[in-house]
Amino acid sequence: MKVVEDEKAMMESEREFDLDIIGIVFQDEISYRLRFPTYRSVTPHKDLADIDTCFNFSSIDCKTPKYWTQGFISLQSSIDSALIERITNHSVWEEMTSINGIRMKSPSITIGSELANSVFLWTLSLCFAPFMYFLALTVSREKRKLKEVMKTMGLRDAAFW
Repeated sequence: MKVVEDEKAMMESEREFDLDIIGIVFQDEISYRLRFPTYRSVTPHKDLADIDTCFNFSSIDCKTPKYWTQGFISLQSSIDSALIERITNHSVWEEMTSINGIRMKSPSITIGSELANSVFLWTLSLCFAPFMYFLALTVSREKRKLKEVMKTMGLRDAAFW
């Protein structure tokens, strides 16, 4: 455990010693933020992360449960119990050791497939482009013929519309 002045000093010591450092940045007496190395944390971006698509949680590619099982819950409960004990002068460590994390389903999070869908729709529109060109050419040709027929009948162009 090492105490540094700020986040910049924490980043420098991480580079200097080539260690896995987990930083705790206190904003005031109670509020804090946890700082993990970027390669250890899970990305929350929906297009870059497959959050709800891990079917085998013991897989090496499934990073979401590793975030919970490799010390995050015990670290956070230790910090919280120390803060509660400091404020209330009452130890709650025994109650905090039984804390478990539950990974809940989130129906709002889906697999990020917008890029695949847009590429598919773009390819589909390219496939129908020659047909649309042929259709527009045929319709304009028929329209010209119909206008000529209407002129021979003595009608004006406004009657066509």
